[in-house]
Order: sequence, then structure tokens, then C-alpha cells
Amino acid sequence: MSPIVFNTTPLDGQRTSLGSTYPDHAENSNAAVNRVEPLLTPELLKSRHLFGIPLVSPLTREKISDEMLKDSIVRAVNRAETQSKLVIWLTQFKQKFPFDRNLYQQWVHINIPKTPIFSLQSLTITTADGTNVFVMPQRWIETSNFHKGLLNVIPISPAFAALGAQTTGATGGAVFLTFIGQLGWIPAYWQAEWIAGFDDKAIPVIVNELIGVIAAMDVLSPLAATKQTTSHNLSADGLGQGVSTPGPQTYKIRMDELEVKRQQILADLKMMYGQSMFVGSV
Repeated sequence: MSPIVFNTTPLDGQRTSLGSTYPDHAENSNAAVNRVEPLLTPELLKSRHLFGIPLVSPLTREKISDEMLKDSIVRAVNRAETQSKLVIWLTQFKQKFPFDRNLYQQWVHINIPKTPIFSLQSLTITTADGTNVFVMPQRWIETSNFHKGLLNVIPISPAFAALGAQTTGATGGAVFLTFIGQLGWIPAYWQAEWIAGFDDKAIPVIVNELIGVIAAMDVLSPLAATKQTTSHNLSADGLGQGVSTPGPQTYKIRMDELEVKRQQILADLKMMYGQSMFVGSV
């Protein structure tokens, strides 16, 4: 799989999701109000997740700058992608998938691993030397489950060639589609090119929450490490007073709360974008 950063809108001829990616299948653009927003900023990170916490090292008195917070956010996006199995920044992918007769009989049914699908550029039957034998007509590709990474093919007519299917090579693609139904499994048969992720100006709020929680934990960790336990006693004429501070434990409650929140958000995202699995050939 070869990811390429691709931050733009779908081109003509590409298939996009039926309705919006988030909220799922929403047709009215007003449905996204208060549900999507630009990528998290340092200001939002501080107000949502670090409110009331001095962003200054207790040991060195160095201040955590906005540039440092931006760096934490960038690293948090990468970790959020790994933990949630979602693609957040728009990225272009190309990958080959095996032909599986059981899945083929379920209207092809390909599980795309990098989701949510922003747009599908092509689905082809491609040989090992890179020759496109058959280009699947875009009108046949069902887009309603793109947010979950599920791709199905629904031919609107059995007359494959009559609907503008593009074929190359000595053997026509329609013959391939008929012949392969008799086989069990073929490695690296389908080739898909798609763009996955969210527009950076329309990140779901819940995804921004995950990014913010991870970034906040990243910020609090070094603050806790430099927070020393202090203790001193004052006494005069038989009277004494002792003062002590909890040291690194100062941030423990907040970090524990953030960890619980992180787990809850990940569970919610898994429900929203998780794939339905079909049993294929073994």
C-alpha cells in the first residue's frame, strides 16, 4: 500500500459517499452544523482540555508555547489514526485485493482497510504486470457504506459492454467477470484507488475530541515529570507548621480522566466506522 498526501476535493467522475461522511448519510448541509469543525487549534486544546492548568514547567519555569502545542496536535493526529484505525488527513491510496468467490457472490464486497472513503477513483481488474484488463463502470459502484470502507458492485444490467465498460488486452473484461465466478480465489485480482480521510475544515467534533485528549495527555506528561514533591517545616518558640505538595500526582487525576475519555471515544468511533465482516474462502 502506498499512501500519498492528497488534500483536495474529488475530481469529476469519482464516486463519493451517499450523503455526508459525517453525520452518516446526511443530505442537508445544515446537519453538519456543530458536528464538524476545522482541525483542533492550540486555543481550543487549552480551553477544552487544559483549562486552569499552568502550562509552565514547575522545575525549569519554561513555558509551553503555542508552537509546542501545535506539534503535540500533529503527533496526536498520527496517534489517533493508529488507535482508531481511521484516516484523518486526506490521503490517496492504491491497493490490490484478492478475488474471493464467496465475497464475489455478495456483490463483490471488498473491505477497504483505510477509511472513511472520501472518494473512489477507480476499481479495476489489473494483471500482475500492471495492465488494466477491466475498468469497473463507476455507475455500478455502491457508495452507501463508504464511511465504513465497504465497497460493493451492483451491475444495473447484465449487458456489461453495452454500458460503457472499458476493456483492454486480448481478453475482454466481461469475459473475466463471467469466468471468475467459477473460481474460488485469485490473489491480487482487484485494484482500487481511493482517497480516505476528512476535509481538514470539516473534522467531526468527536474526532477532534480524540485528538485533543491525546494531545492533552502528551502535554501533561512532561509537566508531571518536572513537578517535584516539596515539603518544608517552619517552627518558632515551640510552634510549627508543615507544608507539602503532591508533586507529580498533581496531574494524575486529570490524566486518569482523559484516559477514560479516550477509551470511550475510541469505542464510539469503532461503532460508527466499524466494518461488517463476511466469511470468505479459506
